[in-house]
Amino acid sequence: MSQAQRTTILELHSQGVAKREIARVLGISRVAVRRVLRSNSTAVPELPRPEKAEPYRQQILDLFDQSKGNLVRVHEELQARGAQLSYAALTPFCRRHGIGYRPPVAAGQYDGAGSVSSRILPPVPWIAQKKNFAGELDNAPSLCWWQWRRSLY
Repeated sequence: MSQAQRTTILELHSQGVAKREIARVLGISRVAVRRVLRSNSTAVPELPRPEKAEPYRQQILDLFDQSKGNLVRVHEELQARGAQLSYAALTPFCRRHGIGYRPPVAAGQYDGAGSVSSRILPPVPWIAQKKNFAGELDNAPSLCWWQWRRSLY
């Protein structure tokens, strides 16, 4: 449950709205409303959970280097060594701990003004500048986008 929902619950209760009505309006259970009212706090409680992959951390690091960054291979090797760890638990563990994860890099520059002209866009190769009969530049497409895309492969 979000902090905004918790705040709403406390505000509605202070205005005298019944717990059942709060639950109905917010679409949550009455038990959840009672828990928030008992805690009397808008802070979302953290659930301390041990990570399943933590005991295998050193093995994961070693196998990651040996398998050249292939997490599927790391998972297969861990299972072969008897580790009880799913691939769905391995990938977020590696992401959270920065194992083989590179933060995304922006493709271009954006100044935040919101206009398309302010962005640096890649050139559009399927539009060729041609001159018409009057000698003026004409931006008639020489190829359609799918022909250009097909030429890349």
